[in-house]
This record gives sequence, structure tokens and C-alpha cells, in this order.
Amino acid sequence: MPTAQEIGQGIMDNPDFTQFAKWYATGYNPVHLFTGVDFLQSPNPVTTSYDPIWYLFHSMVQYHQAIWTDCFDYDLIDPSDLDDHPSAYKPYCVHGECVDPKKYPDEWMGMGLDSVMHFGGKL
Repeated sequence: MPTAQEIGQGIMDNPDFTQFAKWYATGYNPVHLFTGVDFLQSPNPVTTSYDPIWYLFHSMVQYHQAIWTDCFDYDLIDPSDLDDHPSAYKPYCVHGECVDPKKYPDEWMGMGLDSVMHFGGKL
């Protein structure tokens, strides 16, 4: 895990949303593997949330994103104008299923701000 200083430096060094998200995921995705239980490990987004540490961990993830948003004044952008500010938010997905969907229908792969979210009856 990165130190607080490394997190702060990473936030300041990555003003672009996609760049920041990829940097952050590179440092934090391994945490998902610490559960040690097959059905709780990524990429099972629904069952992973059954682990109580999930809420604490993702609260910190959201806190770091809030700090990043505030540092670059992206919190001052009206939500309806986010599409005009790709540095503040840009839909992307690098997961293999997003690039070449085989398990889920194409329409489930939307990553835009207005994309419909599908849960496939899992909730």
C-alpha cells in the first residue's frame, strides 16, 4: 500500500481523470485479493461487497477521489457540464469484458454519466 505522502503526490501528479483512475487502480486493486476467499475476490463486484472491510476500503477510495476533485477544482463544475470537461470525467473501461464483451450484453457496458446501470438480478 502507498504511504500518505505517495497518495498525495499521486493525486497532484494526475490531474486527468483517466490518468488518475488508472494510477489509483494500479496501486489499490491488489487490496481486493487480500480477502482470501474465492467468491469475494475481484472481479465479482456484487459478492465482494459481502466482505465487511469492503465498506471501509471503498470509503477511503471515495475520500481520495474527493480530495483529487477538490485539488483541481473539479467540484466547482456543474454536473450537467461534466461532458465538456474530459479532464474531470471521461467514461472509460480497460477491463477485457468492456473491450470485448462475451459474458454480458453490449448495452451493459456503458460507462457514461447517463448510462443505464444493469445488475442482472444480483441485487
